[in-house]
Amino acid sequence: MCLICPHMNKMDTGELLTEGGVDWREVQSEVIQKGRRGKSDWRAISHLILLWEKNHPSLAGSRNGMSSWLEDLAEGLGLQISNFWRYRKAFESAVIIWSTGENKVLKPLDIPEHVSAESIELLEKISRAAPSDLVNEVANRLYNNDVTRSELRNIWKNFRHAVEDKTSLAPRYSSLPNNDARRRGRLLEELVFEALVKDGREEGSLPFGKNAHFFMHVPIRNEKKIFVVDIVAVSIGKNGEAEYHGIDVCMGKHFRVSEFERIENYTSYFDYFWIIGLDFSTSDWELLKGSGFLSYSSEGLSCVLEANRNRNANLESIVRQVVPFLLRR
Repeated sequence: MCLICPHMNKMDTGELLTEGGVDWREVQSEVIQKGRRGKSDWRAISHLILLWEKNHPSLAGSRNGMSSWLEDLAEGLGLQISNFWRYRKAFESAVIIWSTGENKVLKPLDIPEHVSAESIELLEKISRAAPSDLVNEVANRLYNNDVTRSELRNIWKNFRHAVEDKTSLAPRYSSLPNNDARRRGRLLEELVFEALVKDGREEGSLPFGKNAHFFMHVPIRNEKKIFVVDIVAVSIGKNGEAEYHGIDVCMGKHFRVSEFERIENYTSYFDYFWIIGLDFSTSDWELLKGSGFLSYSSEGLSCVLEANRNRNANLESIVRQVVPFLLRR
């Protein structure tokens, strides 16, 4: 989400999410031993998965390589593989939820021991529907062990209609107060994502093709930073190869130069990069430097400016993030 509207999924730069010098096999041995004693820690399992991916970059994007290792890990811990995907997703949600301030989360073990993966899942759902002030309050209470899972379920029950009633998304977005930029941003992303999935089924309507897969809030990690891309699309190219698209959703009608500089940092990780906005002035387009622009309206999405392909894209990081999602399908 463009910084034109401050948004909870923009994370400050920080240390790389790794444990320098630690052998992942030693971590795995410790995790399995604790699991056999009935002391499994979902945070430690998530940490192990990330370490394994870092040490096996060529296998992390392989169905056989990663699945085989996860099957062995599942057998050793007596858990279902689906739990591992859940733990991994919970950590990624925690990084977004606690992205700033004293409670900032960069590594799985930064999450307090009392916080369960299930509680983070509930809080992530709440963050997509409830007012920002309430989300911040509940996030702080969860971090400080001051809210029960039952309370989280009740809060989600009270606000779930905001994202589950698809027919009312658009009018509700237009009626939201301007000073709640984060909530407006989350709802706009929901609308855009829904439009991408819907319009993407129609041949030729969008540049992604009808067989594309779309993912929301995908974290990208390099040697120094962690940042979250609003939406990632994986499409099939003319020669049958996978193509990776990064998508930034913008609420404003004009970009500041700093916004384009920020987006330039993202473009190197994708074959194509797109900006989706409500409306842009034509003077802004020359600043896109190869990125494409899609216009969003109540009638759907339309391509205004085609993106240029980045022939030197560094795809390793995005492949490692997206392939696990595809493996679950």
